[in-house]
Amino acid sequence: MYSNRIQRSYRCCAVRTASVKTVFYKAAVFLLALVCIAGLYPLAARAEYTAETPRDTVRVGFFAMDGYHMMDEDGRKSGYGYDFLRLMARYWDVEYEYIGYDKGWSDMQQMLENGEIDIGTATRKTPEREEKFDFSRPIGNNECMLTVRSDNTSVIEQVYTTYDGLRVGFLNGNMCNDDFDTLSKEKGFTYTPVYFDLVVDMEKALRDGQVDALVSNSMRDARNERVVEKFAPEPIYAIVKKGNTALLAKINAAIDEMNAAEGDWKTTLFNRYYTSVNDKNPELTEDEKALVRWYNAQSEPLRVLCDPTREPYSFMENGEIKGILPDYFKELAKYAGLSYQFIPCRTREEYLALQEDESFDIAIDARIDEGTAESNHLGVTAPYITVRSAKVVRRDFDGEIQTVATADQSSSGSMEDAYAPNAEKILCATWQDAIQAVKDGRADAAFVYYYMAQEFVSDDTSGSLVYTLLNQPSFQYRIIIAPSISHALAGDLRNAGQNHREYCLRLHILQRIGYDAENAGSAAPNGYAGYCRDFADAACSVGCAYPESACAEQKTAGRPGKRKARQTAVG
Repeated sequence: MYSNRIQRSYRCCAVRTASVKTVFYKAAVFLLALVCIAGLYPLAARAEYTAETPRDTVRVGFFAMDGYHMMDEDGRKSGYGYDFLRLMARYWDVEYEYIGYDKGWSDMQQMLENGEIDIGTATRKTPEREEKFDFSRPIGNNECMLTVRSDNTSVIEQVYTTYDGLRVGFLNGNMCNDDFDTLSKEKGFTYTPVYFDLVVDMEKALRDGQVDALVSNSMRDARNERVVEKFAPEPIYAIVKKGNTALLAKINAAIDEMNAAEGDWKTTLFNRYYTSVNDKNPELTEDEKALVRWYNAQSEPLRVLCDPTREPYSFMENGEIKGILPDYFKELAKYAGLSYQFIPCRTREEYLALQEDESFDIAIDARIDEGTAESNHLGVTAPYITVRSAKVVRRDFDGEIQTVATADQSSSGSMEDAYAPNAEKILCATWQDAIQAVKDGRADAAFVYYYMAQEFVSDDTSGSLVYTLLNQPSFQYRIIIAPSISHALAGDLRNAGQNHREYCLRLHILQRIGYDAENAGSAAPNGYAGYCRDFADAACSVGCAYPESACAEQKTAGRPGKRKARQTAVG
């Protein structure tokens, strides 16, 4: 009996063991199949590389559109769409041919159908387009917008009776056209459509008053325009001709790697080329113009204060205040039509006394935050320049910093304390005196503002000093308005600053650190683009902090003799 039980038990165990083995075997086969499939999928997108593998050459539709596809007079390209292509090239061995800069978006679609180009971008999905093209992974987010000229106050955001009867400019082939028509029917207003093939023609028509408004997508950098409606948000894609699966697979493989390795690259690119159009209104409103007229009609012009001891940022020369900051303010005031006079002060003590007594109307170099400004009843702009610090030492110095020369100013302590907290401090009257103390051997180092170090070292013919740009600390400067003056002047100056955002600060910085502005180009944005092109992503406006380190790579240009000597000292 026991023998039979044992045999039955053994048979049951054998059956269970066999069953388990079968399950494991099937699971192994299944997993192996998955691995094979997963391995084959990327091979379809990207072939095995060999020394003979040719680099892909791809023809890209590159139609002109501010913010998306741009090209300067020297042929240098930029924009969201261009940077997207360059990002893909990090993960795909490809060279691009850029075709159709003089064409419009509707031309791009036809050229892609005809096989004249291989890739189009900035495309929204529609059933009709999906019949003709294959779509990539999303490459950005887009919405339609209705814009008017920035000085047009009659069209009010989402007050649809003010939209009624508008002459509206449309771009041929743009899906926003149909979306706007749907919006008009939903909201009950009428409009007269005017169609254009090119973005530049549409924008010119708005400027010239031939149309009242434009409909476009948010990938257009709508300068000097005001957004009154946004609608129909959707992703955008790269597209290839229907059936070109090999090319589409390579595009998608590159996008997948970008998504994994480049962080939120879509937002990064969008922020690089687009800001809220409502934050980009360089035209003064009628109220702002009236405010300027009122102050200009007073018996005394507005009094403007600036520290005279921060050369080349601000300094006195022959009784006149000069430097990067006052030069920039002069441009803002000129654009705004604002009368003013700089308060002559020759020392920092005079400057601080005028601040303390509130004997000024506008101060252009305040290191202050919004909370402090509010508690002191001051008007304030956004930061317009970020001033970074530098370390200056003798060329032959190679030890631990024991003594630091510093200016007797509030910002000085934070600089040396960050890098040489235990060093003995030698207080000097000015920043220049602090650098001179290093040159004379009375101090091991001085921590000063970056352009101060740059100018002093470049002008020093002995070549005995070197300087290093430091990441921190840095200091943001704003323009403040005194309590007795209308704080709305901050808006006037901010709007004036927006008009100069692409070139004004750059020009004055370059002039003050020794560049030849005449040879570099005119002061118009397009005229001197060549010598400003290395200032990538530098914002130059009241409302955007300008990172002065963007100029660091330019430090060996201009004034050949001195700049070459300094290059040796730095490098």
